[in-house]
Amino acid sequence: KTGAEPPGTRWAVRHYTRGGRLVSRLLDDRYLPSTRIRPYHETAASEEARRRGIPTPKVVAACLYPTRFFYRADLVTEFVHNASDLVMALFSTHKKGAGGAGERMDALRASGELIRQMAEAGLRHRDLHAGNILLKWEGAAPRPHLLDLDRCEVGSPGKAVSPKPMQQRLERSLRKWQSRTGIRITEKEWNTLDRAVTS
Repeated sequence: KTGAEPPGTRWAVRHYTRGGRLVSRLLDDRYLPSTRIRPYHETAASEEARRRGIPTPKVVAACLYPTRFFYRADLVTEFVHNASDLVMALFSTHKKGAGGAGERMDALRASGELIRQMAEAGLRHRDLHAGNILLKWEGAAPRPHLLDLDRCEVGSPGKAVSPKPMQQRLERSLRKWQSRTGIRITEKEWNTLDRAVTS
């Protein structure tokens, strides 16, 4: 802590790990230095996304641990209270949002609206899966927050991008969770997500 935060402030710490079976087996949590240092890129993308009105937890610190040939890294962000990710909202009966049809629709609608908002702001998230949408449950509908911006590309201000690739990536993620859990997303729910993205 820096001393500037009020008592009881909580942070979330994410350690960067490799994706992909082969690469993760070879390198584990190590990265080669390049022009895009992941925690620094994510910090810059997160700050710009927030400036453009995209809800995402504020970065508190980016931590880099260099070795001779590689680096490891952590990212520290604000902790979002009363929140669960889209996976929990749709596929876990133990979390708020999973048990009721209305709350499932609210979760998908909020996620679709987030995709539309990102596209209108010129933000491309190349790894938008169900675990990267955090839903803050308070009031009538959940408020979505975007996570893991280390693979985000932020375009020129005022220049929108197509939401379709992000929507398709999210839908692939949701279908994987359907297969894993046996909990199905209905046609009406898919349509709710699509309308929220395109309307």
